[in-house]
Amino acid sequence: MSKKFTSYLLVVFLMLIASSLYAQTNTALSFNSATKDHATTNTGTYLVPTSSSTASQQLSVELWVYVPASEPGIHRFISEGYSGQEFTIGYNGSNNHIYLGDMWPGGEANVNLPMGQWNHIALSQDASFNTWLYLNGVQVDSVMDGSFFIVAGGTQTQFGTDVDSTTFFTGAIDQVRIWDYLRTPAEIKAGMYGAVDSSSAGLIADYLFDANPGVTHSSGYTGNADLALVNSATTVSSPVQPGNNGVRFAATNNTKITAPGTSTLDLSVGTIEAYVNPTTVNGTILNLGSDLNHTRFSVHLNNTGGVPAFNTIGIRNSLSPNTIQTIFYPAGFTAGQWYQLAFVTNHDVAGDSTGVFVNGNYVGKISTGYDVSAGSALPLTIGANGIDNTENWDGSLDEVRIWNAPLTQSQIQTNLLSTLTGNEPNLAALYSFDQGIPDGTNAGMTLAIDNSPLTNNATLSSFSLSGSTASNFTAHVMVPLPLTLLQFTAVKQSNTAALQWQTGQEQNTRNFIIERSSDGKTYTDIGTVEAAGTSYTKRYYYFTDNTPNEGNNYYRLRQSDLDGKFTYSPIRMLNFTMSGNLIWYSTGVNAAEVRLHNGSNEQYTIINMAGSTLRTGRLSSGVAPISQLPSGIYFVKVVTNAGNELTVKVLLK
Repeated sequence: MSKKFTSYLLVVFLMLIASSLYAQTNTALSFNSATKDHATTNTGTYLVPTSSSTASQQLSVELWVYVPASEPGIHRFISEGYSGQEFTIGYNGSNNHIYLGDMWPGGEANVNLPMGQWNHIALSQDASFNTWLYLNGVQVDSVMDGSFFIVAGGTQTQFGTDVDSTTFFTGAIDQVRIWDYLRTPAEIKAGMYGAVDSSSAGLIADYLFDANPGVTHSSGYTGNADLALVNSATTVSSPVQPGNNGVRFAATNNTKITAPGTSTLDLSVGTIEAYVNPTTVNGTILNLGSDLNHTRFSVHLNNTGGVPAFNTIGIRNSLSPNTIQTIFYPAGFTAGQWYQLAFVTNHDVAGDSTGVFVNGNYVGKISTGYDVSAGSALPLTIGANGIDNTENWDGSLDEVRIWNAPLTQSQIQTNLLSTLTGNEPNLAALYSFDQGIPDGTNAGMTLAIDNSPLTNNATLSSFSLSGSTASNFTAHVMVPLPLTLLQFTAVKQSNTAALQWQTGQEQNTRNFIIERSSDGKTYTDIGTVEAAGTSYTKRYYYFTDNTPNEGNNYYRLRQSDLDGKFTYSPIRMLNFTMSGNLIWYSTGVNAAEVRLHNGSNEQYTIINMAGSTLRTGRLSSGVAPISQLPSGIYFVKVVTNAGNELTVKVLLK
C-alpha cells in the first residue's frame, strides 16, 4: 500500500503524473473530544439542502459512525445552521439515543445508538417534509407532521462538533453522503457498504476520506467543499468497505453470531443453506432455538472421525433434544476447503424429512425436520447451538440463507455460485458477510447485515476481528469475477484530463488500457496502468491525459486479464476548447515539451529569466522538445501562423 496522502494539493500534484498508480487503505476520520477535534468546510458552505435551497425540498444524509464508549452530554457527528435551529445528527450520552437537534420533536429519536460498533445512520425527507430515520438499514423513527425542516444560513457544514464548535465527540465517521434526493429504503440498504455511483441521482457530496479528506461533487453542489481538519483530527484505518468475504470462527473463543427472534422464521417447510469451510470440527452451523426443549431446527457437521467416509451431516430439534439425526457423507470433508450445504425440509416426499445437498448434489435424506411446536420467534445463532454456547463451529462460514419454501435441486444449483440480491422470492434470511477487510483490522465491525427484506441484522460475539489466523472476516470469492469496478470518473484539470477509477476486488487482472475517441466510435490507446493482479480491498488508480483533443474526448478503460480476456468500462466524456492554447508538460529530468493545439511548424523562442534568447526553432506537428538546459524557469514564445504571440512559463527540474 502506498503512503496515505492527507494533503489534497499533494494528491492533485501526483495525479498530474501520467500513468500513475496508487493503492490506498480504506480510512475514516477520527476525532478525540479531549483535544476538541473536528473538521470543517469553508465559511458559507451548506451541503445539507435547506427548505428553501431546492425546488424539490428533498434530502438524504447517510454516514457511518463509530463511538467506542458513551460520553456525558450531547455529541454531534455532523452539523450545519444556527444554534437552536441546527441540522445535526449525533447522540445523547445520557441515554445513548440518536440526537437530531431542536427541530426534531424532543430533540432525539427514541432509539439507542449501539456503542463499540460501526453503525450506519441515514436521514431522508420528502417534498412534504415527511422525514424518516434509519439505523443499520432499518427504519427506526419518523416525523410525519412537517415540523422537521432545515433552516438556511448560519455555520457551515462541520463534522465532529456543533454549530458553535463547543461540544465534540470521540470516535470516527466514514462515508458521509448527502443528496438533494429522497433515497428509498432499498437504496439506503444497498449503498451501506460503499456501492454508490458518483453519478447517483441528486448526489451532492460523497466524503470517503480515502484519497484525502475531500469530496466528490455531483449535481447539487459545485463549490469547494474540501475539509480542513482541526486540532488532532486525522485519518485511521476503517473496515467500512464492501468485499467478498466470509467469517472465520474459533471454537476455543466461543465465537458466534446471533440475531433476534422473528416469526418470519417459524418454518414448517423450508430450506437452509450455508457455505462451510471446516477445520476438524464437530459443530453447529446454524441453530434456531432458545434451549434444548425449544429448538425448531439445528444443523451440524462432523468431520472429526479418522475415516472421511464416516464424516456426517446432521439435524436436531426439540422433539429429540439429545440426538442429532445424521447421514454419512462418503466423500468426506477436507479441512480448509469450501463446501456448500443445503437442507431442504419436505424434499420431494410427503412427511417430515429433509433432503441434504453438498455442492448442489443430492447426498441423502434425514428423517427429521422442523419442530413446529418448539415456540415462536426463537433466536437465531450461527456457529453455535444457541443454548449453552457449546458445539461451536471451528472454521469459516459464508452465505447463510434461510428460505420459507423447499428449493428444488435446480434452484440450489442456480444459486450455488452467486451472492444473492436479497429480493429473491421466499427468502427469509440472508447473511453474506460481504464487509470489512479480509484478515485485516476490523475493530467495531460487529454488525452482520441481513440482506433479506426483513433486515433482521445479527451481531458478532467474541471475535478478535484482527489478523489472518484469528476469528475475523476472511476472503471468500464464490464466483471468480475478474474485477468489480466501483467508480470511474473523468475531470478537467486546466488543459488536461484526470481519470480516476476504483475497484472493489480483482482476480487475475493484468492491466488497464486507457482508450480515447473523438467521436465515441473509433478509439485509440493512449496509456496503460498495471492492475493489482489479485486484491480483495479497494484499489485506486489514476491516469492523466496531458494532450486531450480539442472538442469532445471520450474515455473508456479496457481491463485485460492474465488469460487474455478483457472488458470495457462505462464511457466518460470531456470537452476541451483549446484552439491556439499553448501548454507544456514535463517529460523527464530537466526535460519538457511545449505543445500548441492545432499547431504545425510555427516559430518558437526560448528565453531565460534574464530575458536572454537561448534558442529558436520551429515546432514539429505543433510540438517543441526542451532539454539540455539547466534547472530553472524559462519562457517559451510561439508566433502563430495568424501572427498572434503566445507565451508559456516552463519549469525544468
